Amino acid sequence: MKEKFKKIKKFFAGRAYLQALGISLAVFLFVSMLFLSHSLQILEEYFSALLVQQGFKPRDNISRVTVIKKDQATSELLGRNPGRREFASLFECFGQSQLVKSEQEKKPQSYTLFKLDIGLFRDVKSYPVFTSYDYWCGFDGYDDEYGLLGQDKWNSPVRRLGERYRADKNLRGNNCLFMFKDYIWGPMKMNIFKFLSGGRDFLVLPTLITDWCDKELVGAVSEHLANQRGEGSGAKIDSKHEAAINLLKKWVSFFESLSYADFVPVFSFHGGPESVLSFSFVVKTKPLPGEYVVEPAAVVGFDFVLQGEMNEQDDALLSEALNKSLAKVVLAGHTANETVAATGEEGRNTEEVAGRFPENDNKDGVIRTTSSDLNLTLTETRYIMPHDKFLGGKNVSIGIINVGKSNKGFVSEVPMFFVDKKRNRLMPAFSLSIAMMALDRNCKDKDEIGYVTAMEREFERIFKSVVDGTFVGPLRIKDRVIPVDRKGFMYIDFVGSTSKAYGVNKAALDGWSLYQCFDRDYLKKLWAERPSESRLNPALQQTNILNRGENNKSHTIAVCGPFEITDFDYFATPLTLKTSLQPIKEDLMGVEIHANAIINILDKLYIKKPENPASTVFALLVVCIAAAVLLEFTRPFWGAFLTMLFMWMTFLYGHHSYHVNRELMYLAPLIISYPMIWVATTFLNYIKQRAKAMNTRAMFSRFVSADVVQYMLDNPELVRPGGEKTELTVMFSDIAGFTPMSEALTPEELVVLLNEYLGAMTDLLFKYGGTLDKFIGDAIMAFWNYPKKQPDHAVKACLCAIEMQQKIDSLQIGWQARGLPRVSVRVGINTAGVVVGYMGSMQAQMNFTCMGDGVNLASRLEGANKEYGTKMMISEATYLQVKDKITCRFLDFLAVKGKTEPVKVYEIVSEKGNEPADFDEHFELYDQAIKLHLERKWDEAIELFGVIIEKWPDDVPATTYISRCRQYKETPPPDNWDGRYILTHK
Repeated sequence: MKEKFKKIKKFFAGRAYLQALGISLAVFLFVSMLFLSHSLQILEEYFSALLVQQGFKPRDNISRVTVIKKDQATSELLGRNPGRREFASLFECFGQSQLVKSEQEKKPQSYTLFKLDIGLFRDVKSYPVFTSYDYWCGFDGYDDEYGLLGQDKWNSPVRRLGERYRADKNLRGNNCLFMFKDYIWGPMKMNIFKFLSGGRDFLVLPTLITDWCDKELVGAVSEHLANQRGEGSGAKIDSKHEAAINLLKKWVSFFESLSYADFVPVFSFHGGPESVLSFSFVVKTKPLPGEYVVEPAAVVGFDFVLQGEMNEQDDALLSEALNKSLAKVVLAGHTANETVAATGEEGRNTEEVAGRFPENDNKDGVIRTTSSDLNLTLTETRYIMPHDKFLGGKNVSIGIINVGKSNKGFVSEVPMFFVDKKRNRLMPAFSLSIAMMALDRNCKDKDEIGYVTAMEREFERIFKSVVDGTFVGPLRIKDRVIPVDRKGFMYIDFVGSTSKAYGVNKAALDGWSLYQCFDRDYLKKLWAERPSESRLNPALQQTNILNRGENNKSHTIAVCGPFEITDFDYFATPLTLKTSLQPIKEDLMGVEIHANAIINILDKLYIKKPENPASTVFALLVVCIAAAVLLEFTRPFWGAFLTMLFMWMTFLYGHHSYHVNRELMYLAPLIISYPMIWVATTFLNYIKQRAKAMNTRAMFSRFVSADVVQYMLDNPELVRPGGEKTELTVMFSDIAGFTPMSEALTPEELVVLLNEYLGAMTDLLFKYGGTLDKFIGDAIMAFWNYPKKQPDHAVKACLCAIEMQQKIDSLQIGWQARGLPRVSVRVGINTAGVVVGYMGSMQAQMNFTCMGDGVNLASRLEGANKEYGTKMMISEATYLQVKDKITCRFLDFLAVKGKTEPVKVYEIVSEKGNEPADFDEHFELYDQAIKLHLERKWDEAIELFGVIIEKWPDDVPATTYISRCRQYKETPPPDNWDGRYILTHK
């Protein structure tokens, strides 16, 4: 942590913060320019689509918005494209009430599901829990009901237990405190299946209908179900399978009655001879009348422009159906651009082809002019409306069906109003008009101002600001506050489509084919014309819209629109953008987009768009500065990781803002700024690092081995100007008798000798990972554990010293052959905390060196070798780190010159395992002699050191100690002597 604070302090003290600030401002200005010029719009819409897809979950259709599809199935059944006669039939069906007669009146029934008895039951010859599984777990492989009931291969515990008691009549049963029986699946007296099977002796389980081995029956039932869905071939069912179909109808009727049933718990005391308390669960169905009324729809939205006149009879039927409709009806209008060209002659008009998305669609209704070659071209918005004959009904109104298309090519928002400058008013959008009418339909207070009226008043209030371009939203219509932008566009929070989303069993929007929504009389007429088309049978096709439950057409909001490929009314949306998260594969039809917008308004599923880009620009500035500063402290790899983390966190925040706070935020400028800052920071740091690496390589290649130089280049933060205190092992080496030798040689010979010696020693130094500090004449100063950390730095220094002695011996052979004198090298090694780094003058010269008391001690130890006649001397600090790897012997408790406190010093003998053959004996005698010396037993010590010299004449330290013992014998040390020896020379 302290190191981090040092980095931060250094960051602000140096020029690094200027680089970070410069990068952040450059990226900020560049991205801001792209953002404010809308150059990031495509990328922004892509991120928005990812937000929608990542958290998409199909919602329940609370508002009951249903889509009626003018699809290919309808065209195939009619043999043509549906026209105004079919549209009239739609409004007759959905705009009026229908009296529906069921096949039979449902009487109340009572079914016992299970019964639990508590008491004392004696001699029970079965399990106390008696369930359906015990009887029906092994019916596979039987072709008919009789074979199923007559089979004797059931493999249930209850069955086996019953057979055991039947085989041995004298076997007593068990005593039980409770008995449990279910009355659903087991073959009991009046279970549900016997009842639904007509009371026959055998049972018909529902699974037998589909699992039966009679493939024809399976096919017949499947065809019947497909015909009901409008997907079958229309073939008639064979009479031999009618019983199975009737049974299926009974099951459908039974489950329908369950939706009106009560589930009643029943308690009774002493319900049997051995029962104390009985508890059962009973289903009681309610009586259902044989006929019922299905109310008209709440609102019918018609996504076709009824422009102009066609067949007079069909137009009259459609007009009459619209006039009589009890449901609110919203007919479609749309806008198109009209170009007027004037050249000084009489002007002429050229109308563009009308479509939902006219090119250069003018959403605000403002007239634009351009001039070229004295020709004046005027482009204005023209409204294409339904014919007046269809607008006479009191419940009929108009909504504009145009929707907004983004640069990416998908629809993510829809306009809520359009400017009609000719009439000085705002026209409501198709979805807004339907939603307001649906809310009016549910308004209970008749004296209260309706939503449609409130919408018209709101349009009057904002008209001037919309035309002036000062409108900023939202739309306020009673309790509905709809967030829209300056142009009146509302962002859609898509709930789904009529297609099932990935991983979902049910589509979010109910979808009915147009032919299923014809009125009953027209369906009968069509069926009479095409009796082979069972899909036109009203009894089959209208089971959905006229059923007894809550999912019929009654009070629903129905929107009818084109669904054929040839209608070209399908559009990509954020849900269908091709990504790994794409929940819906098929593009949404225009009417499905309107249905989503209606649900958003009714259920208040609003997404608020960013009102002012200034907040995004400010956030961009903050994140650019923060990211640039953070990335300045990190390596490129971790910088890339942080960049990905920042991008992910920004997207995660956008996801939370969208799905929790219901606010859309601009993600593109923030997300792209992170990699740009990382690239810029990495590139500039690479340039700086490359220059620094070249300087580092040039400086350190003279002092350390190539691998150490590379390590320093890979870790430049470890090498910085100034001193750093760390533990080093410092070595000093010197040629013994160099001065008289240099006097005996010519300068040329001396240079050759030194070059050979220093070159060989430097190679060994680099071999063991040492750092060359400097040459001082014939002396070498080196250290270990910096800049590259070495846990065994003391061992490496000692091994290097040992091999230096071996190398000197090999060099002697060549030198003697050339007539050069024999030389020896003394080495002093100490391990201590010292200061290491660049030292010197910035203006004159900088050296990479180390200094401190530990360095001086290493130098003194090298000179102290002369006192003992040794070649390699180390301090106690070094000895403690190498004693397991290097064999050493104690030399003395030595106070070197300039020091008052003594240190224990040792002589390096060899690497462990390479000791001389008689070293153990030698070491034992030497150790005993040293102890006698410390105990002031001078004569005994002299005698034992003499024995050592006789056996090992080259043991110079023994000779030194004989002289010292004789000296102490004549001049004893003080009484408090601790064995130290004060060295008075270097």
